[in-house]
Amino acid sequence: MIGISGGTRYPAGVYVSGFGVAAVPAGWELYVGGHGELPLRQAELLALESSIEDMLELAICSIQLYRESAYFGEPVWEWLERIGIVNIREKLHHPQERQSLQQRWKEAVNQEGIEASTFI
Repeated sequence: MIGISGGTRYPAGVYVSGFGVAAVPAGWELYVGGHGELPLRQAELLALESSIEDMLELAICSIQLYRESAYFGEPVWEWLERIGIVNIREKLHHPQERQSLQQRWKEAVNQEGIEASTFI
């Protein structure tokens, strides 16, 4: 599940979503690993970006990383516990890895017949 909060007043859905994006005074925060059912788990802050374009790129790359490294049917919060937030941050902030994730996302989207520029 993906949660998005465009304002700073009610970001609660972002904290219990697998991936969540929240507007904050400094820009945009990306949260990952929340779970709104038992066991209840608050998402962890993955990154902060100043522009929406950079946040969308980072969110897409993090979803692609999840697609590639999660076990079939594995919830985001279990994947996060298994892989570790530091490992995910390192991969997403490495320029070549991020570019590679973005390229593989575009290829996957294009295979579905959707234009990748719609998302990035």
